[in-house]
Amino acid sequence: MEIRNADLVPLVRTRVPEAQGDLARISPELGPCKVMALLSELTHRFADHHDFIAVKHCFVAADELLADGSHQIRNAVCANYVYGLASLLDRHDESAEVLIHLMPLQLRSEYIRQISNSLP
Repeated sequence: MEIRNADLVPLVRTRVPEAQGDLARISPELGPCKVMALLSELTHRFADHHDFIAVKHCFVAADELLADGSHQIRNAVCANYVYGLASLLDRHDESAEVLIHLMPLQLRSEYIRQISNSLP
């Protein structure tokens, strides 16, 4: 079943229980790009605090949206969320390796595709 814009905020709230406080105050009518930007910020914050369970929840939510989202949602995941992962995964420490291994296959494949396309 295709995920529509109206389902986006409730789905992220459900999939990322650690972010209930942050997500409770946002409008369910927020656009996909803004929701993905917020999910990216949350992922970065959880990674900085080494809360890898919460990071995994963020990754699973993004992966589900990439797989089952409407065209607009999939574009927002690719343009905002996956693009934002570059600064998180470009670190030269052990947490970057952990994060790569936490990523679901489809999300990791999209990240690698974007990185490969940006190389000269």
